[in-house]
Amino acid sequence: AHQLRQKKRAASADNRIVQRKILLDGVKADLGSLITEAHDAAERVILANWGWSATEHNFVKTKRLSAKQQLKAAIKSAKAQVIEVPALYSAANLKFLTKAAGRLPTLYFVSGNESGRIRQQHGGGPKVAGQTDKIDYFFADADGLDRFEAAARQAKKSKLAFNPTLSDYSATLTPTADALHYEVTYAGGRKIAKLHRSGGKVDPDISGYDDTRIKSIYQG
Repeated sequence: AHQLRQKKRAASADNRIVQRKILLDGVKADLGSLITEAHDAAERVILANWGWSATEHNFVKTKRLSAKQQLKAAIKSAKAQVIEVPALYSAANLKFLTKAAGRLPTLYFVSGNESGRIRQQHGGGPKVAGQTDKIDYFFADADGLDRFEAAARQAKKSKLAFNPTLSDYSATLTPTADALHYEVTYAGGRKIAKLHRSGGKVDPDISGYDDTRIKSIYQG
């Protein structure tokens, strides 16, 4: 299986210049050609922003999509985002981060029964995703998470209500440092609508993120 990955190359101690480019399966893409192929001005602006940002965006193929298709899907998602930042994505609602090697953190927000996620780096590109009636679960070890995921998948497949006993899986609803993270989005009657397993580990330190920084990340 092809792993999704995206690397950020920052200026190191020897003051190397930050690489600003878009990669397709690790190979530098011709930004000018991509912009020429864009369907409209909005797509050209998105490509220009990604191509000249301080973040290296590496779009990697999956079983279903080529690297170029991953890029196009990410552009489509970015075009769908409104310019103004919804109230959900604020410092007051930021609850935790997840971090994976070689990627910028993903930010998680919760307000009432509304949740949101800002993914800064990924093989599928940056993305903002919102959910309703989602619960975040945190696990001390992979064994507990694996067993929880198996139970959740079975409940979803069988269209049964899912009411897990957290202690059975060494799980908690509180984000703790280095915990593993799993999302369950519920429909009516505690039936499962969607499952998502995070690739990174939890970082509960959100002190470096104020509204200005969050807005910049959201709109970037």
